[in-house]
Amino acid sequence: MSKSGPGIHGISDEFDGVHATTNSPQNAAIAGYNLNADGTGATLFLENRGKGPGVFVRTSSGAAVDARSEAYEAIHAETNAPGVAAIAAYNLNGAGTGAALFAEHRGTGPAGFFKGNVIVTGDVLLTGADLAENFSLAEQEEAEPGTVVVLDGPDRVRVSTRAYDTRVAGVVSGAGGYRPGVILDHDDRRAGRYPLALVGKVYCRVDASYAPVGVGDLLTTSDTPGHAMRALDPGRAFGAVIGKAMAALDRGAGLVPILVLLR
Repeated sequence: MSKSGPGIHGISDEFDGVHATTNSPQNAAIAGYNLNADGTGATLFLENRGKGPGVFVRTSSGAAVDARSEAYEAIHAETNAPGVAAIAAYNLNGAGTGAALFAEHRGTGPAGFFKGNVIVTGDVLLTGADLAENFSLAEQEEAEPGTVVVLDGPDRVRVSTRAYDTRVAGVVSGAGGYRPGVILDHDDRRAGRYPLALVGKVYCRVDASYAPVGVGDLLTTSDTPGHAMRALDPGRAFGAVIGKAMAALDRGAGLVPILVLLR
């Protein structure tokens, strides 16, 4: 115990300055605590004035580094190096399927945030099914996922209400088992925005009371609000096609998976 100097001061010319070993099943070989609640000093400070790493950790089964914080970054990394990353992650198991870097947010915030360019040399694998873009919905209207909408002004849509409407813009994404893969024009500061599927697979509300729908049939807007129907009139369908049905619907109204194909 020390009141002013180091609690432990270790120097060696040939071996570790401090060497600690434990066989305890639950305690650390070295435990450090900074008990000054108003202090800004680190619990552990390391400096390497040579070319080796500042910290080297090796483990056989547990996490090499377990970092947790209640009020700040669990890990904060900075570098002034001109050509290397502040954090580098490598999975050296050629047969493994685990990611080199994994991030999960258990709330509503993003799992990752990048301020600057992102370079990807491999494939970007997305689990979603469509390319969507956010639009505002006309006042006093609501649109559940799968609803067919039409243009109503700059950056604004409304629920479709008439057949063969050439203002058709797309389908509100997120119905059934499909979720958007990419959402463009996403801004958390703008409320009341809906992701509109423009390309890809999406579940769409379809009314087959006008005509049965089969796989591959072209779909257009209908008189049923927010629903598509089979396009029977090629002349009126030009410019009003939403996409192609990927499943059949013989009667009534329901959700049908479609391939968005605006034309």
